[in-house]
Formats: sequence, C-alpha cells, structure tokens
Amino acid sequence: MARLPLHRYKLFHSMESTYVNDMVGRILGPHRLTTVDASNSLDAKFHTHRLTDVSISFLTYGTEVVMRPDSASTYFAIHLPLTGTSTIGRDSDRFLSTPAVALVISPGDDVPVHWHSGCAKLIVRIERSAVEARLASLLGDCVRNPLRFERKMDTTHGAGACVSNALRHLAAQLDRERGLFDNEAVGRAFERMLITELLLGHQHNYSDQLNAVPSPATSREVDHAVALLESSPERPHTVMGLAEQVAVSARSLQRGFHVQLGTTFQQVLHDIRLRRVHDELRAAHPDDVTVSEVMAKWRLPVKGQTYAAYRRRYGETPMRTLKRGT
Repeated sequence: MARLPLHRYKLFHSMESTYVNDMVGRILGPHRLTTVDASNSLDAKFHTHRLTDVSISFLTYGTEVVMRPDSASTYFAIHLPLTGTSTIGRDSDRFLSTPAVALVISPGDDVPVHWHSGCAKLIVRIERSAVEARLASLLGDCVRNPLRFERKMDTTHGAGACVSNALRHLAAQLDRERGLFDNEAVGRAFERMLITELLLGHQHNYSDQLNAVPSPATSREVDHAVALLESSPERPHTVMGLAEQVAVSARSLQRGFHVQLGTTFQQVLHDIRLRRVHDELRAAHPDDVTVSEVMAKWRLPVKGQTYAAYRRRYGETPMRTLKRGT
C-alpha cells in the first residue's frame, strides 16, 4: 500500500468529530465542521509540518463534510486536491475544486468548503505578515488595503501549475529521510519563491499595480533623496523610508535613480559611505582608529568586496590611506 503524503509528520487518524475539528483548527485556524450524512462517521487523517511562515498539511476526512472557516483568520491558504473534489462557495459564487483547480483563501474570507467523499488535499497555510511584506517589497510601497486573491486557481498551466508542482515537490522532499528541506536556509528560500510566484502569477487586487511601470521620480525628487542620504549616510536607510520622505512611491524613486543618475539607490548610498570612510581615514591617525572601526561607523561591511570597491575608487587600500594620513 502506497504511503500517504507527509507520512513522516502524522498528527492523528481519528473518527471523533470534536477532536478532529479541534486539532485541525489548531493548525489551519478555527472553523466549523459538519458531517453531511450523520450515518457515515469520520475517518480523518491529518499530517502536517511547518517551515517558518509556511505550513503544509495532508488532510482527508474519509466522508462528506462541510468546512466553514472563521472569517477572522489571519493567514492565506491554498487547498490543492490530490484526489476527489470539493465544492467552494455559495449559490452563484460557486465552483468545483479538483486536482486541476485549487482554492486560494484570503484572510477574512467566509467561504464554505464542501468536501465530497474521497477528497484528499494538500493544504498550505502562509502567514499574512510574510505575504504582505513580500508584496510591499515587490511594489516598493506600503500595502494600504487588505490583499485579496482570486479564489479559483487553474493548476494546469502558468503560475498555478508552478505553485501546484512546488507544493507537491515540497511534500515529496519532506517524506525523505534526508531531504532538501532539512536545511533551514532551503526552507526559507522555498517560502520566498512560493510567495513571490503566488503574488506575481495569481490574480489579486494589487496585480495591476504590480504589473504597471511607474513613472520615474523627477530630477528634483531624486536630488532631494540624494541630499537626504548625504546628510546622514550612517542611518539604516531603505528605499521605502527614503521615498516616504520625498513623497513618492519607492518604485518611482528607484526608477528615478536609474533614469536620472543611471544607477541605483543602493549604489548611491554605498558610494557616499565609501567617500566618508576615505575622508575620515585621511584625517585619522593609525594609533587612534582602525579601518574596521571606521567602516563599521559608516555601515559598510568589513569584507573583501568593500575593500575591492575602495581600491578601485581611490587607487589604494584603506590601510594605506590611514597610514598616509600621518
């Protein structure tokens, strides 16, 4: 007999409805579970594993049930049927979820999920904070309104197929004794990839904004941003924080740096900091400071790339500049 997905992470196998509802709710969020035919008892199997911001579960109820998630949930979920079907929604806003059509639930969704007999799913929970942080990064701007995905996801092609294949791959790797995802760094990279694929490939209320090319910031706005960096390069500047001070979107500011200066915000800040390091080393005495201390003061990483950039710019090593100042 073939093993069930995520067999290494079996949480329970139970026929007791209160227990099943409670245990599934602890992982997938509060919900109400109703057995459609009272004469057919549950035969629920639940396997689950959490990475960091993503958890993946295998769930089957063994009979026909209706799951009604709590509308106050604070996470996104993807329901990917492996076998069988489930009916999603009410009345005219209803569709059939199959292995070719996944369900994407957004926080606040009040959507009943009718599991037909024989339905078994992979269900992925993704924390809202992680998804919105990634969206803000892609937008280069704050997420001001709740993110809401289209519920129906075609898993036969495009982004839906990529998401479906990634989830099946994750489950298969987790079932291996020494799989890729035993490495925490691999898990974090997978989470980032999955969230990015979902945001860029599946329709939601920010899709148009993500796909639009922003107008570049004007030369005056870029000059203002550069002046702010020049005035305090030791601060932990970010594109979003700088854009807020200049009163433009972060994506617009990034384009402005590219159009007006032919470079990036990060490179401009790095160059300013490198110049401050050079100026301070020239004025310092080797007995008073070290190169590492000066670099740390101006928030430059003390590593080979920084030293190489310094040498390209000034034709000598930072230590040579410090010694020459005497």
